[in-house]
Amino acid sequence: MSEEDRKTEPLNFSNKPGFQPSGRFTPGPAQEGPLTRPDFENNLAGFRHDFFQFVTEADPDFNLELIQNNPAPPPPPAPTHPATEEVWHPTRKEEMSGPLRLSGPKVITGDILGDQVQLLGDVRVKGTLFGRNSAHIGPGCVIEGHVISGGPVKIDAGSRVEGAVVGLNVSLAGPVYIQGPVVSRQNLETIGSVEAQALYAGTNLALKGSLSDEVRVEAALILAKAGNLDVTVPVKLAKQPVDVERQKFYLAVGEGGNVILTPVSELGQILPAGSSHTTVLTTLTDADLENLLAELEKL
Repeated sequence: MSEEDRKTEPLNFSNKPGFQPSGRFTPGPAQEGPLTRPDFENNLAGFRHDFFQFVTEADPDFNLELIQNNPAPPPPPAPTHPATEEVWHPTRKEEMSGPLRLSGPKVITGDILGDQVQLLGDVRVKGTLFGRNSAHIGPGCVIEGHVISGGPVKIDAGSRVEGAVVGLNVSLAGPVYIQGPVVSRQNLETIGSVEAQALYAGTNLALKGSLSDEVRVEAALILAKAGNLDVTVPVKLAKQPVDVERQKFYLAVGEGGNVILTPVSELGQILPAGSSHTTVLTTLTDADLENLLAELEKL
């Protein structure tokens, strides 16, 4: 046989040693009726049995319950906090008595306790900040709890407090957002735009800024308990603009314990010099306030 004939001769393995025809390509008779549905469940059960047998033979000490009773993969781990996150807990007395200064970007996952707490900027506190003698919240900080101090509290522009602010003397340099009330046992001063639930001062209260700034308070009044109220910035109480000249009132206790409601021009004629009085800026009219005071006297 020539070389050219070998190239065109069909392949034949039937004469090779060990060859056994499989019959894979042998056509059978055509099947009548619908096709038989494969038994996937039994096939899967057989596969599981063979797989468990293989695992047992490979490692006789392997705990098969880890794969038998865990048909679903475990849930992914909970996301971790950013790498900048940090928790501060005082561990020694010296740490409580000294100043605590934190600068960002930083996340504190719990409360902060210290004698003099200073957040220098861009710090988020997922808790309450306690400054025994003072608290200073720098620009761009977020306090998810309250800010409480036995001394002065200062909050710089761009910061937000989601709770209340309580201190001996409170200073807010706007824009500042306070979700809760602001309570100062003595003086309270705001400079620029400020938004809060309520403003309360034990003595004098000053709202300062330009005409482009605005103080927005959810409550219907601002109260200076034993002092004056100085306003040089537009104010909205309960979403209503306030006319400072017409809606600022003085409440005082006269002879016999009667409560006196009077404008500033008549205050000196009614009360002796040095007498304490409460100053209120409110959206209520003078008649509404008189009715309110009359109702209070009946209680």
